[in-house]
Amino acid sequence: MIKKILSLLLLLSTFAIFHSCGEEVDKSQSSFPVDTSLVSAGYKNEELGVKLNPPKEWVLTSSEFSEKIIARLSKTRTGYDSFVYIPKVLFYNEVTKAVLNIGSFKTTTDKSNFTGGFEEYLNSIKIKYHRNEYSNIEVLNNGVKINALKIDSNNLFSYQVLFNNRSGNLIRIEYSCRNDFKNELIPLIESSIGTLTLI
Repeated sequence: MIKKILSLLLLLSTFAIFHSCGEEVDKSQSSFPVDTSLVSAGYKNEELGVKLNPPKEWVLTSSEFSEKIIARLSKTRTGYDSFVYIPKVLFYNEVTKAVLNIGSFKTTTDKSNFTGGFEEYLNSIKIKYHRNEYSNIEVLNNGVKINALKIDSNNLFSYQVLFNNRSGNLIRIEYSCRNDFKNELIPLIESSIGTLTLI
């Protein structure tokens, strides 16, 4: 009888240890589960203060190609008059034509880095899109408070991640693709988001 009780206590304590360890791991994990088979090698950008793994087979573009796309993206206003988005880095998938761009915001007055900005940017989204075209969640991801927005507009899908880097500057990471690739690419995109950390 004593042996059975001891065995039961040992089993329960073992379960408690594993359960406790599981909780500790969960707290440190990303809000977006990472499937490592869906992401590429890690990328780090000291200027923006971010590190992440792009989706698998999304390739860092050449400077010439980047400049063309960045010039086009830079002409697109956010819809909010006080700041504009400045893309710095581009990844591209040749098959789906999907694009990952990473950048920051500048004020329209003095071109200094735009700090804070969550509410201002969300206001710009509300101005630009109908309520049924976008959704927004706020989560803690690897210790980083982020806003994750999904935007469906016409034939395009945009998954945007907004957060402040360690300097307080507002950073945007945007994954965009044609709507017909959306369901196929969301698992890759969310795995990539799950790897996001500040440096």
